[in-house]
Amino acid sequence: MTGRPFTAQDARSSAPFVTIRAGGTLEGVVTISAIAAASDTVLVHATWTRLGEQQSVSATIDGRQAQVLANKWSNQLTLDREPFP
Repeated sequence: MTGRPFTAQDARSSAPFVTIRAGGTLEGVVTISAIAAASDTVLVHATWTRLGEQQSVSATIDGRQAQVLANKWSNQLTLDREPFP
């Protein structure tokens, strides 16, 4: 992801406005979703499958930091490593 940082104003609903499908055997997905239209706070959420069990982690952070965290978690999932907050 490049360009300016994402903010909650980039989305009009609580649905994810960025979805990253990570490669690797964990079949991971990382999303960035707006929490409130008037706030720069967003939700970064990652899900993956480990030994047939659905796993997830999420963090509520400033929109300017969301890109960095989403890329970090996506890269970890691509390398078959479980992300951590």
